[in-house]
Amino acid sequence: MGANENGESVVIHKCASGVAANMDWTSVLFEKTPFPQLIWIFSEKCISVSGGLNVSGTPLEINTCEPRDLSQMWFYQADGSFQWAGTDKCMDLRDGGIADGTALQIWTRDTENTNQHWVGSAA
Repeated sequence: MGANENGESVVIHKCASGVAANMDWTSVLFEKTPFPQLIWIFSEKCISVSGGLNVSGTPLEINTCEPRDLSQMWFYQADGSFQWAGTDKCMDLRDGGIADGTALQIWTRDTENTNQHWVGSAA
């Protein structure tokens, strides 16, 4: 866990005190914008949809940031969800799990689904 190699799964963990590069996600703005954004992790990696496959249940992974890679483009929505640009899919907790190691995936957008709601904070 916490490896920064291309293709590694994106999973959740309890927040830790101190500096943890694998827990810092950076986006241009954590607010609704008209433009899709990359979500950086480990400074040079971005959150990607595995294989760019637009199917509910497709896992999220980290890969080297590529500004033209559509599998890395996200809209932060007013309800706190990250919607994959050009699709009806959102970042989602697999099976609603909250245990350490629960994988993230994409799933059809559902504004009532708390598996898809995320909270950011200013750095």
